[in-house]
Amino acid sequence: MNEAGAELSGAMVRADKGWHSRLFRLFLGPDPERQMNLKITLSGQLGYLANLGLVWYCVHNGLMNPALGWPISLALIATIIGFYLAIRLGWSRRLSDPSLTVPQMLMAAVMSAVGYVAAPAIHIALLMPVAVTLAFSVFSLKGRQVVVVQTFTTLLFCLTSAVMCQLQPEFYQPDVEMLVMGILVSAVLMLTWTGSQVAALRSRQRRQREALTQMLARIEEMAARDALTGLANRRQMSTLLAHHVERVQRSGQPLTVAILDLDHFKQVNDTHGHAAGDEVLQAFARTAQAGLSGAETIARWGGEEFLLFSTAAPQSVVAVLDHIRGQLDGTQVSTLAPALRVSFSAGVAVYQGQETIAGTIDRADQALYEAKAAGRARTEMAEPALPATPSPAQPPVAATRPTHQPSALDGAQPLPAQQQASAASANQSRITTAPTHGSTDPDTAEPPRFAWLLGTELRQRRWVSRTLISSAAYVLGLASLSFGTKVGLVAPVHAQLLAIALILTPLLMFAAVRSGLTRRLADPAITLVQILTATTWACALYATTSHAHGAQLTALVMVITIGVVNLKRRQAWMACLYAMAAMSGTIALMTHLQPQIYVPKVQFTHWVLLMVDLPVLMLMGIQLGKLHTRLRLQRVQLKEAVSRLHDLATHDDLTGLNNRNHMNDMLAHYKRRHEECGEPFSVALIDLDHFKRINDSHGHAVGDEVLKAFARQASDTLRQIDLIARWGGEEFLVLCPQTTPDQALIGLERLRLAFTKTMVSCTVPGLRASFSVGLTAPDHTDETIEGTIARADAALYVAKHAGRNRTCVQSPVARATA
Repeated sequence: MNEAGAELSGAMVRADKGWHSRLFRLFLGPDPERQMNLKITLSGQLGYLANLGLVWYCVHNGLMNPALGWPISLALIATIIGFYLAIRLGWSRRLSDPSLTVPQMLMAAVMSAVGYVAAPAIHIALLMPVAVTLAFSVFSLKGRQVVVVQTFTTLLFCLTSAVMCQLQPEFYQPDVEMLVMGILVSAVLMLTWTGSQVAALRSRQRRQREALTQMLARIEEMAARDALTGLANRRQMSTLLAHHVERVQRSGQPLTVAILDLDHFKQVNDTHGHAAGDEVLQAFARTAQAGLSGAETIARWGGEEFLLFSTAAPQSVVAVLDHIRGQLDGTQVSTLAPALRVSFSAGVAVYQGQETIAGTIDRADQALYEAKAAGRARTEMAEPALPATPSPAQPPVAATRPTHQPSALDGAQPLPAQQQASAASANQSRITTAPTHGSTDPDTAEPPRFAWLLGTELRQRRWVSRTLISSAAYVLGLASLSFGTKVGLVAPVHAQLLAIALILTPLLMFAAVRSGLTRRLADPAITLVQILTATTWACALYATTSHAHGAQLTALVMVITIGVVNLKRRQAWMACLYAMAAMSGTIALMTHLQPQIYVPKVQFTHWVLLMVDLPVLMLMGIQLGKLHTRLRLQRVQLKEAVSRLHDLATHDDLTGLNNRNHMNDMLAHYKRRHEECGEPFSVALIDLDHFKRINDSHGHAVGDEVLKAFARQASDTLRQIDLIARWGGEEFLVLCPQTTPDQALIGLERLRLAFTKTMVSCTVPGLRASFSVGLTAPDHTDETIEGTIARADAALYVAKHAGRNRTCVQSPVARATA
């Protein structure tokens, strides 16, 4: 449904109760779509009613042949009734345009042409409602429909004018008619440009809406999925558990929770590398997902831990876990280590109404440790919870990990150009942007067309183009002056002064915009200033060119239409109100000063047309203002979505540090710079000492506190240019750009010493932690970045075996020389 018609129809009042409601349904019908079409149609018919009143005013004052009054009036009434019945009875329902907008506009053009012929004394002024009809088509129709309406209207009036020049040359003077038709054609051209602007706005809105929809869908997906395994992540599992706890409390169904942990997974990473560890996690996720019976849901809970919940009895869950374990025994879990096989241990607990779901997870965690202590590769049932005072169900997040609460725009997806993304720090507050590669060199880029006239910057070209288009009104004014001077209807002195003003005004406007003097203004295109100035000169031309002063009303409509498209709502209203006040004052003044030329009866019709048509343009301005508002809101939403998207795509959810995928991009970037221009960088792998012991002794909630404490300390201690990422579990990778290992060692040792003194847990205030570091730099051979990380990993194990809480540096291999 076209938006402009819907906006105009908003002026109609809908009754809601009693006989008003019944009358409303009887008049517009019960179908909501048909009601909307009829409201659009009836709002457009207000113009026909205004024209009906104008016909009888012209007949009464001798401006129209009385014999034509009734035929034209009956034709107008028949048109109103015909379109109403066609829509009310459903005859137009099967058409592509059920509201018959195009036929109504074509009929309006035909009736205006009839008035152009029937009222020769005011025929030039009747082009103003024609221009408004064309403007309405630009706002409410599609591209092809606009072309049909504009072409039909232009050809109809050019043909009508040519015929009337032959039949009644005393009223339709050929020179004046050529000028008037030139104004009409110029109006069509300017409205075509305006239509392209409106179409661009709507196209931009559509693209932004589609992009926002896709982005939010991707955000929702990434906010709920673990990037490595594809399983639900901890945030999503917390939400699902809270939802099922509410269902269990209402229905009394069982809710069984199981914690699964891959056995000896750190040994897999230490022996075969993190790439093989990732393959193991993915293989386990596939096997576990395939082994579920349908009543279970599984998620990656953290590191090598997974959480499963089921609405089945605990015995059924144990059977499912045994089935998954059997399937995993015969599964090749890594292509890098084909002979590798893994198992898992599990703890199972049943949710009881008197405890929180976090308590259930803690009991399952204790049962998991019992399974580990009993030899691994088994499942243990947790002891029932001790009786306690019932408390409302709480999401597991509250008792386990304080994660970010997602908003409507939360989530993430990998950006199309992650290599050009910002490298964010641990606390997400300091960002180092990586240089962009493959960008176009501004020195070799081909300049845009007409750069000498419009400039090279996109926004400036748009501003200058708008200024040049607005200059068309001045060209038409000069044409009117030239013709008036030629036939002796305009005093030469007045013509010269006005011509100078009409030439200097657009030149000064163009110079101000093109030179950039207006760049710092709120409206760099000074559109409102141009519209108000053009309106002022239109009034001056109306008072000067008595031979074609009615044509200046059409030029005024052109000017206001441009303003409506390019101004904000308040500015558009200001332009319309100023035009109405200025032209009304001009009409009143000229009628008083020169009543023999500006005949009061004729001037009154001009004023009525002005008062009817300009408010229509104001309503169009309201609609466009809403479109601009929606565009701005969508831009804000897109910006927020992109920001959140980038944040989740490049950061670890728990610590806020860069994630592994983003760090890989940064490593590739600095490796490329190292190869191309020899810029040094260092790589360090950090592993928290005895972290598994912390988890086993104090629980995973305390372990999470330790990880976040380390992230905060690293963010405060490392340099601004240093990048740190959570590499996996309790391992972290630090990238030190433009730094040799000896230089990087200083900052890492400062961090290590500071961390040993940091309180890492509020739950266990006396707990302290340390870490070991393996540090190296890329050598001068063709070593890959994976090889560099492997050497840092080897240095880390040396530090571990040497007693932990220390840094081991492995020097890069020098290039062999011949």
